Amino acid sequence: MAEGGNALPLVLIVCGAPGTGKTTLARKLAPALNLPLIARDDLKESLFETLGWSTVEWSQRLGRATYELVYLLIERLLEARCSLLVETPFDPDWANPRFQALRARQPFQPAQVILSCRADLLRQRYAQRVDNGERHPGHVDRLRMGQFDTAALARRNRPLDLEGPVFHIDTSDFAALDFDRLVTELNTLRGSPARSDNT
Repeated sequence: MAEGGNALPLVLIVCGAPGTGKTTLARKLAPALNLPLIARDDLKESLFETLGWSTVEWSQRLGRATYELVYLLIERLLEARCSLLVETPFDPDWANPRFQALRARQPFQPAQVILSCRADLLRQRYAQRVDNGERHPGHVDRLRMGQFDTAALARRNRPLDLEGPVFHIDTSDFAALDFDRLVTELNTLRGSPARSDNT
């Protein structure tokens, strides 16, 4: 959605470890906010369908390529002064310099929704996802179960170093999430100055 006047476009970043529900939330937020959605897994699965899939190493290689596509799509939308929602598990150590450089080229108003969940539930949800086969087989989730380290994921799952509001949401009980309130708060950000952290 293009922004009018002098308002900066909004870049809404939805992050979270596997099993926190970031994809579910992002797919609900995007139409509610009338924002185009960039989801890394959508891009990765498109590459799987085009190039095939096999090993964990191949999945990781395509994963790195999809990050480059994510940054490219963000920049192209910002060039058109279009607000957007991006749902991707960004690692701050790598993503901070990329977003800072991007913001220098294409100014935007950032906001982040960081999802978290109890460690035992994360493991349970990940195992359920493997068992029910709901994800594309190219992700080779069953082969990667041994790499599922909740402590390491928690260290990665911290906000990016961007001025702007950060909404921390515990999805251990997804039914308790006040979705309408979140949509209202996010809608107020368009064209507004950077705000302090929200929890």
